[in-house]
Amino acid sequence: MTSEALAHVSAFGSPLVALIAGVFGVTFSWRSWQTARNKLKLDLFEKRYRVYLAIKSHVDRAIRDSAISADDVLQYLSIVEEARWLFSDEMFDYLGKDLGAAISTVSRITDEMSDLAGRGPEWRRLASERRNSKHQLFKQQELLRVKMDPYLRLYH
Repeated sequence: MTSEALAHVSAFGSPLVALIAGVFGVTFSWRSWQTARNKLKLDLFEKRYRVYLAIKSHVDRAIRDSAISADDVLQYLSIVEEARWLFSDEMFDYLGKDLGAAISTVSRITDEMSDLAGRGPEWRRLASERRNSKHQLFKQQELLRVKMDPYLRLYH
């Protein structure tokens, strides 16, 4: 190769190599950013799903069991407090106020029923009230699924 040809190759070759290296660098950086972003989405999903399962478990127990205690309600409220940072304010209010009140009502009625000695008229009234409260909680299960749905999706 002549010196003139070498001059042309080095004049055009060096910028071309730099351009190719730059494209690879940008591509690698972009893919790293995408991976980190997807990892963040997955971490957030896993935390939200864990909270959802815990809340659903408490709702199911309040519907199914006759003995939901005040400790169960406090544990539920602790889970809801964790949800404050994972969900919107609207969802936090729903979990704490609406759903929490319904679970608390079942717990309160259960406590009042256990304080009564027999199965008199007051006990039957409370049993009916508890049945209605559990029915309302049963309806809340579907609403919970609907409200949680946007938070429990992975979009990449």
